[in-house]
Amino acid sequence: MFFWFAIIFGSLFVGIFIGAGSLLPHGLYRRTSTITSGGLLLLLWAMGAQIGADKDLLVKLNTLGIKAFVLALASVLTSVLVLHWGVKLLIEKKLPQEKERQL
Repeated sequence: MFFWFAIIFGSLFVGIFIGAGSLLPHGLYRRTSTITSGGLLLLLWAMGAQIGADKDLLVKLNTLGIKAFVLALASVLTSVLVLHWGVKLLIEKKLPQEKERQL
């Protein structure tokens, strides 16, 4: 378990180091969004294939589906609310500073 945790976060920090150090060629840097989206689609495809191959899970999907939907909805709503409040706080903090600069 710890091994995978270390691999995931190690990869994240290596990526941050590469990005912060501008170590990627400019052409590749411009394509990072496309690469990220492609990786996400590949991950979703693999998850779907794994779910589709699990016959027991497919039988229980009606019951699990409702719980999963509620959990996903709660996660999305919480994320949106926290983001909204965070942006609102940042904007309120930033506006007085910008007004002082203009004077």
